[in-house]
Amino acid sequence: MKRARNQLKKDIVMIFIAVIMIVAVFFWNQGIIASRKANVRYHIDTIAQYKIKDAVNDYIEESSEWADLFIDQNGQFNQKFFEKSYHKPAVLRINLLHEQQYHTVYQTQNTHLKEPIQLTSSQQEDMRKSAQAMLFGPIENICVIYNPLYYYNTYNEKVFWGFVCFELRFPEMLEIVKHENQMYDYTLTSNHHVILASSKKQLQNPVSTTIPLANTTWVMKASWKGGWMNTLEYGFEALIVALILFLIYYFMHVYGKIHENEKATAAIINNSNDALSIVVADGEEVVICNKGFKHLLQVHVPLTNGISFGDYYLNCPLSFHEIIENGLSIIDINNQSKIVIRSTMTSWKGKKAYILRAKEYDPDYFDSLTLLPNQYYFEKEAPSRITTMTNGCVAYFDVYQMKLYNIENGFAAGDLLLKHAAFVIQEIFPQDLLARFTNDRFCLLTTTQDIIMKIKKVNEAMNQFSGLSKANFKCGIYLITSGDTLTVAQMCDRAKMAVDSIHDDQDTEFRFYDQKLQQDILTEKYITDHIEEAIKEKEIKLYYQPLVNTKTKKLIGFEVLTRWQSKELGFLNPSRYIPILEKNHKITKLNCYVIHELCRRYQEISTSLFPVVPVSFNLSLLDLQMADMCHYLIEETKQYQVPHDYFHIEFTESIFFKDKEKMLFEIQRFHDAGFDVWMDDFGSGYSTLNLLKDFDFDLIKIDMEFLSSNTNKSKEILQSLIDLIRKIDEKSLVEGCETEEQVQLLTELGCDYIQGYYYGKPLPLNEALANALEKHLIEK
Repeated sequence: MKRARNQLKKDIVMIFIAVIMIVAVFFWNQGIIASRKANVRYHIDTIAQYKIKDAVNDYIEESSEWADLFIDQNGQFNQKFFEKSYHKPAVLRINLLHEQQYHTVYQTQNTHLKEPIQLTSSQQEDMRKSAQAMLFGPIENICVIYNPLYYYNTYNEKVFWGFVCFELRFPEMLEIVKHENQMYDYTLTSNHHVILASSKKQLQNPVSTTIPLANTTWVMKASWKGGWMNTLEYGFEALIVALILFLIYYFMHVYGKIHENEKATAAIINNSNDALSIVVADGEEVVICNKGFKHLLQVHVPLTNGISFGDYYLNCPLSFHEIIENGLSIIDINNQSKIVIRSTMTSWKGKKAYILRAKEYDPDYFDSLTLLPNQYYFEKEAPSRITTMTNGCVAYFDVYQMKLYNIENGFAAGDLLLKHAAFVIQEIFPQDLLARFTNDRFCLLTTTQDIIMKIKKVNEAMNQFSGLSKANFKCGIYLITSGDTLTVAQMCDRAKMAVDSIHDDQDTEFRFYDQKLQQDILTEKYITDHIEEAIKEKEIKLYYQPLVNTKTKKLIGFEVLTRWQSKELGFLNPSRYIPILEKNHKITKLNCYVIHELCRRYQEISTSLFPVVPVSFNLSLLDLQMADMCHYLIEETKQYQVPHDYFHIEFTESIFFKDKEKMLFEIQRFHDAGFDVWMDDFGSGYSTLNLLKDFDFDLIKIDMEFLSSNTNKSKEILQSLIDLIRKIDEKSLVEGCETEEQVQLLTELGCDYIQGYYYGKPLPLNEALANALEKHLIEK
């Protein structure tokens, strides 16, 4: 509280100083304007005293010879000769001061004009060439004003060019000068061409003088922006000075903040239970060493200003340079105790520095490779830290594809990677508790402040180290809530669940543990643990979706799919349980059950009144790797006397890229046994014509996504694909057909078979047969 009050006092003082600076700049600026004003009044006074020749030499547009034409022999202004010679370019320009600002006398219909003047294209061209612009027109209202001039360039962009001023003929200007010389403010109006003048008190008690405006014409001259001096430039000068003063104030304030932060850091380190020291890199000066660090390194030398690492830590066998290079070091203090020292980079008073952390080395608490604390130490140390934290979290790091990195680079390189990983995390989270848990996994107790940015920094550093063999972290994060009753081990488990959930997602770096993740994990565990029970209890149901000939509009078969009617989770679509079964290598149990049920039901179907049509079902690469599915299918068909042409085996397109040799071998076995083999989902993401060249399929199933854009281009691609399939003597089937228009289009394109909701959604067998009968796809 006391420190906060002191800081508030300092902030108030700094604000007060800033206000004084601004006021000083204001008066300084006013002084400049006043000096400029005096300078302008000197010229006006000169003109008012009819020193015509000098004045004209300053202001006349052409040669100074014109001035002599307007001066008679007595040195007086020749009014008559001036009027006769008015067609000569004897027009003068003057900028007038009004209310402490530079203004120009300018014709307008509104004394509050704010809109800029815009020029015609010819005027713009002349203006660009000569850096001057001349405008003429009738007098309506005249006022003292300052106005910008714009033109449009070839890109039709509005470009600021300069400023404009009104130019009176010389006699009229002299009348204005008289009022200016008498220190009157004034305004020009169209009220009988009268000039109103008054004292400086806001035009009070005005006096009036009539000024004849010959021929009621006006002339405006425009000046390029690099020309006349104006109030904007004065303000700019003042702004620069104010900016410089503000920067001085800002850096003083920032330096004060840095100084306060360093004092706060020193206080934290000196009161910390950890053994800590700060050493400035330049000169190896020891600036802070707390009691814990002194005790562990047995320091008995007083800490004086400028003392070096070597002079202060006399018992340390390693130099400061060696400790920094190692990052983590185990040192022996006088053959009495072993100490682990870890260094992380920081700054001190704007200079590069390092925080050194020391701990007594105990092999039961430390990892021998990285010298980090181990899981046992982490779970022992974390509870006391959590009680003093706000917005804490547990971050669980997993080196992504560590096994592949070891295979490509060797285990020695893998050990170096883990050491570097420990160093990187510690460097980016210098104040936090970090431990190595298992082979390639680290656990960190930290705060949520900038946690995502820091995780990204860790991965950037990892990628730079690992080179071509990219190795980075996945991170799971558990947020510690106020009054959290979980143990540290349970918090770590939840963070681990979060990182495990993104293990196979290449593009995701981190995930927070939340209730949805918890529910997903419970669902996955239930599905994995209960698939065999579900098969036994007949919770897995077979559903049939019709396949229809486009020409005859008759049923040619069914695709068999599964649905899970769970007692605990309710009705489950395949998208909920099939990925989980594949992930946990239990998909084969499900597919073997499907084959068994289809064979068992064949006798029932063959003796019914409905025609027997073939059925197709999917197998995965995992099925072929974990079991001899061809042999199993042959044995089941033999037991239930099912002809082999009753079955069509489908493989999704993607698996052909994972193990080409295995797939070539297995497809040949199924063909040799008399089973048809279909490719499923062709065109869904991996498609290549090499598949059609290298593999022997009986039918190609095309995803309806080809027509999702409903463009001529997509139709042409689909047409070409169907034609290609026909030329290689294979059949085509498009799945996902839902409308009559799509059916008509596919028929016109020459597609052989159609599958989709238009002819029927997946249903239990009896309902699927009834639907086919109702839609005249079959006959009893």
